[in-house]
Amino acid sequence: MQTFLFILSCCFIFLFPCSMWADEEILSIYLTWQHHPQSTMHVCWITPQTQTQDLIEYQREGEEVWHREESQHRPMPAQLPYLIHRVELVGLMPSTGYRFRLGADKHIYKFRTMPADSNLPIRFVVGGDMYNGSMEMMEKTNRAAAATNPLFVVIGGDIAYSAVGDRSIPENPQKWIDWLRIWKQTMVTSEGYLIPIIPCIGNHEVRGGNGKTPQEAEFFFALFPTPDLKSYKVLDFSSYMSLIILDSGHAYPVRGVQTLWLKQVLRQRRQVPHKFAVYHIPAYPSYRSYYNKTSRAVRRQWVPLFEQYGLHVAFENNDHAYKRTHPICKGRPQKQGVLYVGDGAWSVANIRTPKTPRQAWYIAKSSATQFFILVTIDGSHRRMQAFTPAGMIVDDVVQEGFNK
Repeated sequence: MQTFLFILSCCFIFLFPCSMWADEEILSIYLTWQHHPQSTMHVCWITPQTQTQDLIEYQREGEEVWHREESQHRPMPAQLPYLIHRVELVGLMPSTGYRFRLGADKHIYKFRTMPADSNLPIRFVVGGDMYNGSMEMMEKTNRAAAATNPLFVVIGGDIAYSAVGDRSIPENPQKWIDWLRIWKQTMVTSEGYLIPIIPCIGNHEVRGGNGKTPQEAEFFFALFPTPDLKSYKVLDFSSYMSLIILDSGHAYPVRGVQTLWLKQVLRQRRQVPHKFAVYHIPAYPSYRSYYNKTSRAVRRQWVPLFEQYGLHVAFENNDHAYKRTHPICKGRPQKQGVLYVGDGAWSVANIRTPKTPRQAWYIAKSSATQFFILVTIDGSHRRMQAFTPAGMIVDDVVQEGFNK
């Protein structure tokens, strides 16, 4: 049976993508960071396997000289007829627009680097559980999120829904192809800047879902730069913000090395004024059982560290509904506690009915809807607005001041 499924998958790969997208020189372009968002940009693009040229030319807006860099490329997993090209541009100026072009493609694309300080408001979008519904659903939410002109987007797992819970079933590559094409078409600001993505791993990036290794998440680790094959990292935005990306037990265990790493990261950033964590399976679920194995592990291993070192907000996903908790510390609502927001319903088809504040002590607000969250940092304030794809406000909360 496993052999049959593999052969069927391969047939699907070779019959459809070539015929549908052979006319496109560049299937997708997406931006991300490994470090220093104020002075670097990691440019990734997907081409047919015949397009091996790795040249990228870029210039600062208003500059006449084009600078050149050579990227590297690798084949797409599952023998897809595409190449993944990537290059990290370094030594860039903060809060600056850049233009770039790729190989023989003379189309001009644009990006902007992050500010070196937070003197002006910082806006970014957070969401999760993307390509669970139709392409039209995902495109609608993408465009609504892009219309807020964020500096970047954080996706908290279950990006393309390419993998299922059975480790023996190959990933569905068509889901990644669709996702890549739609990202290129939709995630652009009103001024034409490409919006960088900061990805987080979820169970639907991993064959088998939970308790596996990076080898079972081949597309995720191929598409997004992870030189050490780790699905957890910290991204520091100068000295004003830290974004901690965690793996809630999919390619790495919650307990053990990752938790020791998290403790060190939080301890070193105790004085950072804005600290956020993003992961997939919630500590405080809006739909699933409060006592499920992974939620209990997150509460036991990570939540005490969040509280000890003053994390401000944890963005959670997976439950296909919206929720915001009360600020929580030591297992009860407290003014100086950690906020847990999200639960992942970017463009899911199976929206779930969440627990209400009367049904769960920790929930302050919940809603059965698709949504994304617009985060605005302004001075010492953190504002989180949840919007539907139609632009309706689901929730609007301001967290003031700094924790510890």
